[in-house]
Amino acid sequence: MITLKDAKEATDSIVKALQPISVSLFGSVAVNGTGTDLDLLIIVDEKKYGTISDARLLLHKCLKRFYAKFSIDPFIVSISLFNEYYSRGSPFLRLISKEGRALYMKNAVQEWVKQTEEELRMAEYLLKGRYLKGACYHAQQSIEKAIKQD
Repeated sequence: MITLKDAKEATDSIVKALQPISVSLFGSVAVNGTGTDLDLLIIVDEKKYGTISDARLLLHKCLKRFYAKFSIDPFIVSISLFNEYYSRGSPFLRLISKEGRALYMKNAVQEWVKQTEEELRMAEYLLKGRYLKGACYHAQQSIEKAIKQD
């Protein structure tokens, strides 16, 4: 059986080799804490690699020792492609956001602050346009994110 500890060890190896933007765990290990295979979503900055194939090759090399122990299904995607599919409402990404676990996020605190500020700017913009329901929603999202930073 694969455990959350195994997932974290594999993630550490990925972070050292690829310096990804984020690594998320999904599937049975994320939901139950154990499973028969390891499902990972790795988001990388495409500017860092010649092609996504170069990143896949590095990923395969850094996970080689883990492949001998258990099955791994790594999905590697560039940040631009991730953002495109996310904005389209990808069912795959919706599933990961619902049941997945973030195991690594580059500059996590800075990203969280950035999201908080974006929510606040959206609330201010909507308030100026007198879209009160939307303004209240984004203000509430900004406050929640600010509270969770501590």
